[in-house]
Amino acid sequence: MKELVNLGTYVLNPSKQNSTEKTVVVLGIARSGTTMVAKVLKELGVFMGENDSPVVEDTELSKLLEQDRNIQKFEELVEERNEQHKVWGWKRPEAFRYIKLFENKIRNPHLIIVFRDPLAIGMRESISMQAELFQTMTKVQRRYTAIIRYLQGTDKTCLLVSYEKVLQKQDAFVDSLVDYLGLDLKKKQIEAARKCIEIDSPIYLEKTSRKKHPRGAVLTSGNGSMKGWAYNGKNKQRQQVDVFVDGKLVDTIVAKDYRKGLEMKGIGDGHHAFTYDYSNHLKPSPKFTLIDFKIHETDIVLNNGPILNAQPLFFVHIPKVGGTSFRKMLFPKYKAQNIFPSARTMREHKGYPSHEVLMNLDEETLNDVQLIFGHYPFICAQDIGKSFLTACMFRNPYSRMISNIFHFLRKNPEASAREIFEQRKAKTADTQVKYFADATYDGKPKGYSHKEADEGDLKQAIENMKKLDFIGINERYDESLKLFEKTFNLDLGDMIMKNVGEGKDMSLFDDELVQEIKSSVALEQRFYDEVVLEYERRKSLTEQNAKDSNSELD
Repeated sequence: MKELVNLGTYVLNPSKQNSTEKTVVVLGIARSGTTMVAKVLKELGVFMGENDSPVVEDTELSKLLEQDRNIQKFEELVEERNEQHKVWGWKRPEAFRYIKLFENKIRNPHLIIVFRDPLAIGMRESISMQAELFQTMTKVQRRYTAIIRYLQGTDKTCLLVSYEKVLQKQDAFVDSLVDYLGLDLKKKQIEAARKCIEIDSPIYLEKTSRKKHPRGAVLTSGNGSMKGWAYNGKNKQRQQVDVFVDGKLVDTIVAKDYRKGLEMKGIGDGHHAFTYDYSNHLKPSPKFTLIDFKIHETDIVLNNGPILNAQPLFFVHIPKVGGTSFRKMLFPKYKAQNIFPSARTMREHKGYPSHEVLMNLDEETLNDVQLIFGHYPFICAQDIGKSFLTACMFRNPYSRMISNIFHFLRKNPEASAREIFEQRKAKTADTQVKYFADATYDGKPKGYSHKEADEGDLKQAIENMKKLDFIGINERYDESLKLFEKTFNLDLGDMIMKNVGEGKDMSLFDDELVQEIKSSVALEQRFYDEVVLEYERRKSLTEQNAKDSNSELD
């Protein structure tokens, strides 16, 4: 009956390598038991980073990906660890969210993924972090669903761990870790590792609880001000908050305003809120302003540095031009409540909401919006009732049409390239012209027109294109990103990913079909040629301005 005993561990894709060199990554969800696993690994002699943190978390690695967004430095640090240790580990539950970024950049990865009862995680969050129970449980379920989907498709070696079973079968768990990593250890090390397995360690609970440590959040922004709260449960005094603008300390305020919601949640007497007027710090030029709030004289950040400007950004996302990659880089720079559409809204609408949804946003919502990103024509940015900076990426029309055809071929594998082209030609030809031609929309963004564009549309599209604050070219993607950063004084980081898609089998296109496709985008090609000329003009101007600035400093 031994085979029926559930030991709480399962090895997925057992490693076929005999190498003694391994990189262990402990993943899961916060409060799921990843700290316990990391402590056991540490006692087993696995290097888990230079830190004495109660959560055994190697912040040096995670910081490079989450804050600095520097893949190159991440790879350099990984290589340094490889040289120093045959087997080393990195524990970061949230790293699963960006696992695709690093899973192929670490040596012989051996993943350990911890699973725990969602109710138990929710209760821990509500006790230590004062989180709402059912919201936390819902989030946990979503995260575990995503993890399971990843596991179903990965070829990486993984050890799946049941936290509840580990507490019951401690010896078996330690033995499974030793076997999984192929460790050759002394009996004393194994015994020490077993002693690390304990539920709700008093030291851990004390050091990780937010109740006795400074904490807070920035909740809303709009109309030139930001609202938030800060509280120090240790001394219960009114907490000072440092305000940084573009990395420079500009102000220190006291969180002392009353907010009933804080008192109801047990956060002191409720007099721990603040409202900060940031309007004086906004630049008059089309440059972004980065505002951070930190607990006074600490590194505790109350927010993730929202981007603010007197003129928020409207990104015209033309389909199949590389806009999705841009969205992935821009979204983390903004707070969720300042983005339209939000990730939640996109899930509800199964993509970008319609023009009508955008143009009917109520005044209060629109006031809070700092970034609009979607398949919306340029006229929407002009008619929405709020001043926006505007940006757009463009692409060679032939390449864009080919990409569109392949997109629908993947959805309809039984169809031929010609069938897809005939079905989609009216909808996709002249797309870039239509996005910038007001006449196509009868002066109002009532919906996307599929009528054939004409010379009048082309002329109007060129005029509107030149009104953009930023123009990017898909074929010169990296160069365009640098130009975007210089235009808006914004660091996009080094995690630049272009969505190149799957390899394209051009044998599906005979010479006749190729010529028909090129003919269908002839007008759009003329528009694109004008885009490239305007891009070159702006690039040269930017480079000249940079030279002039440098010469002034000499």
